[in-house]
This record gives sequence, structure tokens and C-alpha cells, in this order.
Amino acid sequence: MKRLGIFLVLLTLLGLNWIYNSQKIKALPFYSAKEATRCGTCHFNPTGGMLRTQTGINFAMNNHSFQEETESEKPLLNFSIGENLTLGSDMRFMYIYQDTTIPQKISSFFTMQGAIYLAAKLDQHLLLFYNNDFGYANFPVGPQNRELWGMFRRLPFNSYVKVGRFKVPYGIRLDDHTSFVKDRLGFGNRSQDNGIEIGFTPATFFWHLSLTNGAGDPAIALDNNRFKAITSKAGFTIKNFGLGASFYYNRFISSPQKFDRARAGVFASFSWKDFVLLSEIDWGRNDNFLPITNRTEVLTFYSEAAYQVYNSVWLKAKWDLWDPNTKLFTTGQNVKNDVIQRLTLGSDIFIYNFADVKLQYRFNIEEPKRSNDELLTQLYIFF
Repeated sequence: MKRLGIFLVLLTLLGLNWIYNSQKIKALPFYSAKEATRCGTCHFNPTGGMLRTQTGINFAMNNHSFQEETESEKPLLNFSIGENLTLGSDMRFMYIYQDTTIPQKISSFFTMQGAIYLAAKLDQHLLLFYNNDFGYANFPVGPQNRELWGMFRRLPFNSYVKVGRFKVPYGIRLDDHTSFVKDRLGFGNRSQDNGIEIGFTPATFFWHLSLTNGAGDPAIALDNNRFKAITSKAGFTIKNFGLGASFYYNRFISSPQKFDRARAGVFASFSWKDFVLLSEIDWGRNDNFLPITNRTEVLTFYSEAAYQVYNSVWLKAKWDLWDPNTKLFTTGQNVKNDVIQRLTLGSDIFIYNFADVKLQYRFNIEEPKRSNDELLTQLYIFF
């Protein structure tokens, strides 16, 4: 399985490179790190991701570059509906093969993301945003990745106030929600919460702070817990380097539930010519008081490197680490042999300005050892 997966990735990479080498893509997966600019430059959301501004669309159309357009290039696209409405979308369609006998082998097509975005610019200082994601459904409930918020923007010092349902500002905004620093820490695709967020993004600096319910269940209409979750992220991005830190704390007491959650982490970026490196390390603590009292502390690490080998092909390597330390207060017993590591090798092949083919092979390293490596292929189309 391992040799076959690696061979298929390399063979497809070489073949597609010959076909698409004429595409003059200068794209980098970490635009903010490479261009030393704020996420809000290319996205309506100040913390990054989802619907793109006209600057973001122009960036993609101009071969993923902020370089000035030449007269010979095609006219740039515009996805505005009239003067005040903007439409956007992200679609990620995957094929997954996992050679495992527990519980059985997996060979499946999978719609990981099918998001539709709509932004209404009601005023120079007022924006209403909507996101409904049809991908990654949780049957029979249905899609859960939904956001709806209003934002007072372009305030003094490039500040803003966001109110509604949104994803809290923590860590690097990765497109891979399966990373341990996302899903397992509680900041994955379904981490939206109701509350208020404020932020300041002058020049290359940024600071975001949110106060949300922390209930974690979209089915709960009103949160009867008097405590609230607080999340904060701050840092800077300059040429070739970026550094930031995140913090999250949530105390939840609502009979019969009672728990404490704490998260703290540091993230950084480095870029040099055609090489980009992103890393994040987080510490987490969970105190659960029912049905039995226990504490879990975890250390998780994520690192991703990308290097441009051809105009339209990037080689990528990812390393995920999940190291929990679980101790039952009632017995004092520690859980051992629970460290999980994942090494992912692959490539991004930009066949068009708005289409990316991702090829990945993931080595899952855990105890006890078992055969569960994965072969992943993804088509990503966006605008």
C-alpha cells in the first residue's frame, strides 16, 4: 500500500506537470505569509477564509500574484451581484483510500466542502455575511458548517465589531480541518459559535478577541450557562516572517454537564523565495467532572512546508503530532501509548487560476501499530 501510493502520487505529478506546465502559476498556499499582508486584504472575514474580496479575485486571476496586470492579460472576473451583493464558493471533492482491516478498508468519494457565500454591503461601515456549507454532512442532522454575522467595519485603526454565529479566532486558518490542531482541539469545520468578536488590524499587525456561548451544540437555541468562552489571537506578519499566539478558555456548568477547557498556542510562518513553512504548537487541558472526574492534558504540533518545483506544481509535506496525557483523578492511573503522528507527502497542481488538484499520501504512525495509511486525492474549485 505504501509503495503503491507513493508511486501513484509521483507518476500523476510528473504527468500533470507536462500537461499544465504552460500555466504560469505563481501561487503559494500561504498568501498572507508570502505577501506580508492581512487576511482581510483578500477576504471579507478579517480572520481569513471564505468569501473573497475583489482584491482576492484579482489576486487569483493575476496568476496568484499582486503584480500589476499587463494589457495582454484577460479581463479580471467580478462576482458581484449588482453594486452591493457579492457571491462566492469553495468546493472540495475528495477520493479516499485507506488500507485498514479495522473496521474495514475504505474506498470512497467524499464531498468535504460545498460552501456558498453571500455578502451584502449595506453601507460603507456595515456588512451582512452568510455561509452555508453542503459538504461534510452529519446524517441525519445535515450540514453544520454555517455562519451568519453582521460586521461594523472600517472603524478607526482598521478595527471592526462582528456579531452573530462565526468560527472563533484561534491559530492558523488551515484548509485541512482534519489536522490535530483543528478538529481535536475543537477548532475544526464545525466550531462555529454565537457571540461577539472585535479586532484591530493596522498595517501588518492583528488582534482578535471573541466572547461566545461555548456550548458547542448548534441545536441549543439559548445558552443557559452563565459562563462564556473567551478566545483571542494576536501577532504580526512582515516580509518573510510571521509570529502569533492564541488563547482559549471556556467554563461550562449546566446540569448535568460541568467542565473546563483551556487552550494556548504559538504559530509562526517563514518564507524565502519559493519555499514556505508554517508551524503551530498548542497545549490543551480538559477537566471533565461527570460522570467521573478526570483531566486530560495534550500537546499538539503541526508543521507544513511547501516548495515550488515547477510553475504550476508545489511539493508539500505535513507533520501532525497528538500527545495526550490522560489521568483519572479517581485512580491516579495514566493512559500510555496514546501518541499519534501523521506524515503527509503530496503536491498541489494548479490546473487553472481557480482550480487546484491535491495529491497526498498519509502515513499514520501510532501505537499499537496497524495498517491504516491513506491515499487522498482532492479537486478544489473556488471563486
